[in-house]
Amino acid sequence: MSRQASKAADKGMVVVCSAGNSGSGSWKKITPPGDAEHVITVGAIAKTGILAPFSSIGNTADNRIKPDVVAVGMAADVMGTDGVAGNANGTSFASPIMCGMVACLWQACPQLTAHQLIDLVRTSGDRASFPDNIYGYGVPDLWKAYQWTNKQK
Repeated sequence: MSRQASKAADKGMVVVCSAGNSGSGSWKKITPPGDAEHVITVGAIAKTGILAPFSSIGNTADNRIKPDVVAVGMAADVMGTDGVAGNANGTSFASPIMCGMVACLWQACPQLTAHQLIDLVRTSGDRASFPDNIYGYGVPDLWKAYQWTNKQK
């Protein structure tokens, strides 16, 4: 799956996936497809910006930075199947939050290729100057990314 997910960007698709919830376990590491090269892998943080203890961390087998970015996935605001708002934990909540934001950015900047969009998301992170294998490139500022893109037009 990692090889296929990685090739998706070559075909003009952006794959956003969760980092996984192994951070509290003995393995702790991100697994496929989150370890793929051209995939935006999303770790989970609390609303305070602290890494969720369950969020899987990197690095990859070939020493690339993973996760790529982080989003709220601890006490994330969600709507239950009963229609009642509540909170839930998991990188599976952080990933769709980021996916929606990435989709909005791409809709606002349709001239970007998939590879350019992935790079832009990473470089707009609050830790882009010093990425690590816990927070990746940090929390992306997609408004700043949008502004960068529009200045280049």
